[in-house]
Amino acid sequence: MGPAAEPVPMVPQQNLRLVLRHDCLSSGCGDNGCTLCQYNPSRICKRNLKQKYLIDDHLRAKCGAGLRVEVVDENGQCMVDPLPDMELEVHVLNGEKYKEVCPDNTLLNSMQLRSCIIQPNHKKPLLKRESAMGVSDEARIFLPVENGQAPLSDLQCTTSSEALLAGKAPTFRLLVWAIDRTSNHLSHITYVVSESFVVATKRVKHAIKSDIPSISDHVSKLVHIGKATVDKLQDLRQAGAEENMDVDLPEHLNRVEKVGQFRELVERTEQSSDLKHKLRHLLKLSPEKWEEVTQHALSAVVPDFRPRVWWAPSIGGGLLFACKNGAVMADHPLAFVHKDGQSGA
Repeated sequence: MGPAAEPVPMVPQQNLRLVLRHDCLSSGCGDNGCTLCQYNPSRICKRNLKQKYLIDDHLRAKCGAGLRVEVVDENGQCMVDPLPDMELEVHVLNGEKYKEVCPDNTLLNSMQLRSCIIQPNHKKPLLKRESAMGVSDEARIFLPVENGQAPLSDLQCTTSSEALLAGKAPTFRLLVWAIDRTSNHLSHITYVVSESFVVATKRVKHAIKSDIPSISDHVSKLVHIGKATVDKLQDLRQAGAEENMDVDLPEHLNRVEKVGQFRELVERTEQSSDLKHKLRHLLKLSPEKWEEVTQHALSAVVPDFRPRVWWAPSIGGGLLFACKNGAVMADHPLAFVHKDGQSGA
């Protein structure tokens, strides 16, 4: 990761905009072809917000890094003290309504944006923060800007999106816009809208899916594999018999409990369209869901604790590092290893 761009003084005539950013803490590079990181489930984030939070979770990136809003110029450089009388306000948007109003991700005017803002029909605000700073009597969230930045990670969602909005897995989005001292939207500073995300109740904590599963994970960590599907995977031949189907599987795949077993099952279906059709029918998975769960299973990594050595040919040796789940513990080398096989502290 290169050095951060130096903040530059604000020039009032410049076009300013808000952006969401974080400094990714993932230890893997995200390149599926990388031999060093191929078994590391910690992959570089492809988005700022996670796809799912639980009620009262802090709004952080998937890697655990803090989120921030930056005020930048047209070149993406962070500005210093953009405006003395400017601050930022955070709203929660109805993600489904926003998608209808803005299908092509174009800029909306203030009235269109306000039509997507969720106005709670009870006294409980949708967002809260650990400190009372920046929270008005009406529970509006304001963010002071320092050196062109404002942190978001002390914010927490208080309400399930499914409980508040109609439909299956409806989404929220965050809107951050600039306002003046009288709380008017400053339209000349372009707002930012986050990616969509779901907020779930804490009772589904154990049902959250792995981003990159391990072959040793329970099969329920795969997408679209719920309790009813897990029950059928306990005895596939019996499940088939109940549907008057003959499911021809080896003994070790009749009872599927681990992601690695499901992946082997998927690989068998690639050789037999009849088996694929039967399994899709038994597990009640549409072609789209089958494709998603198979891709998720095929992305699973194997537990990798093999140590790594970085060789320095000029001195005839290298540093030995421990490795945990494919991630090199680069801060703590274990030993110096000589080419002849000897090692030293």
